[in-house]
Amino acid sequence: MMAASGMRMWLVGLMLSLCCVPLLCEVEDNLRIVKEGDRLDFECTSDDKWFFCLWRTPEGGKICGINETGTYNSVCSGAEGMRMTGNASVCRLHVDQVELEHSGSFICLLNQAETFITSRQRFRVLVARQGKVFIRIGDVIYEDSSTLDILEGDSVKLECLSRGGLPAPLLHWNVDGNPAEYQQESGNLSSTPILRYTGRSGEDGTRLSCTAVQYDDRSMQLYTGEVSLVVRIHQPAPLSSEVSPGFNYIIVVISFLIIFILVVVFLLVFACVKKKQKKSSVEEEGEGEDSRRLVRIWFVQLSEWFVQRVHEALERWKLFGKSQVGFNILEDIISLRYSYHTTNLHNNHKNWKTL
Repeated sequence: MMAASGMRMWLVGLMLSLCCVPLLCEVEDNLRIVKEGDRLDFECTSDDKWFFCLWRTPEGGKICGINETGTYNSVCSGAEGMRMTGNASVCRLHVDQVELEHSGSFICLLNQAETFITSRQRFRVLVARQGKVFIRIGDVIYEDSSTLDILEGDSVKLECLSRGGLPAPLLHWNVDGNPAEYQQESGNLSSTPILRYTGRSGEDGTRLSCTAVQYDDRSMQLYTGEVSLVVRIHQPAPLSSEVSPGFNYIIVVISFLIIFILVVVFLLVFACVKKKQKKSSVEEEGEGEDSRRLVRIWFVQLSEWFVQRVHEALERWKLFGKSQVGFNILEDIISLRYSYHTTNLHNNHKNWKTL
């Protein structure tokens, strides 16, 4: 009898273990995404009448009850804002107002009265929070709707971004309320919609909108955010071609003065060299050549110094807002005269060597 009783117990234990293996394996429900403040209900069921039901919340709270006569009695301290209901085969948990700390897993532990088989089920919850949408252009961040000043013909790269949102939003661009073509630029964690916009005449007032939409587990919209930039097209400022009469007079006077000084210096040097050539004898030819070389070097250095001083003066005029056209005219005259006299010096040098 003892052997038969032991065999029966072993068979019962084996059957229970076979039955409990799938029930004790953790069963996960699909992820549920809810907004903060929403109501949330869970339901845990058993094939037979349940005896003990325990709910464990993500923050560590416990709600439990015993079902003896078809009605249950709460035997746990419970959790604020939550309550348990049910019947003979169903145990439910009601969360009246979802909070951010409820993100995580709600676990139901249900013990059947007749067989003492325990089943366990996990419900995963994500409490959504709205993200902050913003537009980035280079190092400039636009968190609120604003205006975008752009020159006609210029192009800008606009990035549509969001931070702090759960679940991650879907981002896209709209131009004047219509979907726009954009590029997806992959990053470390997500992809960023990139809009490349070129300012065109007649598009003043165009609205560029970065839109972020967050969905729940049933593809229903939870949150929508948007930041817009209103484009203002500006015409490039034309180069001013107007020169005041007074400044024109100054440019002409200085130009002639520079030309006169360069011509006088050149004639003096040329006359000095010719005079020395006439007085030099054949025996002193080597010494005369050295003198002429020194004179040429001195003249080149003097010309370079003079041109450099004039350029510095012109730069100062330019900084004080003088006309760019007048500056270019004077600069061309100096460069032309300097090049002309330098070329003449080299030609004269060749002529003097043949004398």
